[in-house]
Amino acid sequence: MYKKDHSPIILAGLFNEWVNPETSGKMNTFSIVTTTGNQLLAKIHNNPKLKEARMPVILHDELADKWLTKLEGDKDQKFIEELIQAYPQEKLEAHTVSKLRGKEYMGNVPGISEPVKYAELVF
Repeated sequence: MYKKDHSPIILAGLFNEWVNPETSGKMNTFSIVTTTGNQLLAKIHNNPKLKEARMPVILHDELADKWLTKLEGDKDQKFIEELIQAYPQEKLEAHTVSKLRGKEYMGNVPGISEPVKYAELVF
């Protein structure tokens, strides 16, 4: 998946420093925030165990810095919650790629992201 204009995608994430209560060791943790998938991403992130397809939250360029600001109250929290929406499908494109695991995995080579057609998948 990529933007039609090929500009970088900015994903919303959360990070935290976790302290192990048994050892007092510290670990930095990170998660990508997800939301309900748009129709394009529903074809890709279609885990049958989930009620609905998911996709990462893609931030519009002009709102990325706002995501990183410290929340000051309910108004800011409401704004952040409003950012957690599916990115407009018409601004994205996708294509299938070679298998990324198993015996057919090509490895970390330039051609790994080239389009591959699979009979069972139609975009």
